[in-house]
Amino acid sequence: MSSPTRQRLDSWLLGLDVKRYYSEMADRIAGLPDGPILEIPAGNGPLFKQAAGYRDRGPWIFADLSWHLLKQLAAKVEAVGAKKHLIIRADACALPIVDGTMAGAVSMFGIHCFHDKPAVFGELRRVVADEGQIAVSTLTTDGHKLSQYYHQMSQKDGTFAPDNSWAEISTAARGQGLELHGTTGLGSARVFTARPKVHS
Repeated sequence: MSSPTRQRLDSWLLGLDVKRYYSEMADRIAGLPDGPILEIPAGNGPLFKQAAGYRDRGPWIFADLSWHLLKQLAAKVEAVGAKKHLIIRADACALPIVDGTMAGAVSMFGIHCFHDKPAVFGELRRVVADEGQIAVSTLTTDGHKLSQYYHQMSQKDGTFAPDNSWAEISTAARGQGLELHGTTGLGSARVFTARPKVHS
C-alpha cells in the first residue's frame, strides 16, 4: 500500500480509507508498552518508515516466512540505522520465543491468511506478557460486494483462509484468552487491540 496507485486500488477494492488505516495502526503501535515487541507477519515493513513507534519502541523482533519480504525489511531497517531490531524467519503457529517475554505484538493484514487462527492467536497470547497488548489489523469477508468478490478469489487460490468473517476472527481470538478493545471497521478491514485476559 505504499504507492498512490496501490492506495487507490485498495480503496476501491476494499472500501478502505488507506490514510486513516495508516493513522490507526501508527497510533496503536505508538501506544504499545515499553519493551520487546514482536511483529508477525512482518512482511516488508509497510509502515516502518511512517510509524515513529518503530523507532521509539522496542527492541523489535520481525518475523515472517518469506525470505524475500524479510530482505526488503532488512534494507529499510539498515537505511534508518536501527540497531536493536532482530529479523527472523518463523512460523506464526510455532514461534521460537519464550513464554511471556514480549511486551507487545503487532499483526498487520496477516490474520486473514492464516488457516489455523486459534493456533496463531494462541501463540500471540503465549509470548505476550500478561500486562502486554497486541495491535492487529485484518481483512474480513464483511465488506461490500466488490471486496467480498476479491476475498473469494483470494480464498480460491489459497492466499486467504476460508474463515474470515469478523465473527469467526473475533471468536478465535477470544477463544485463546484475548480480550478485544477499540475495534474499528474500515471497509472490509478491522483494526483492534487485543489484551491477554488475566484470571484473578
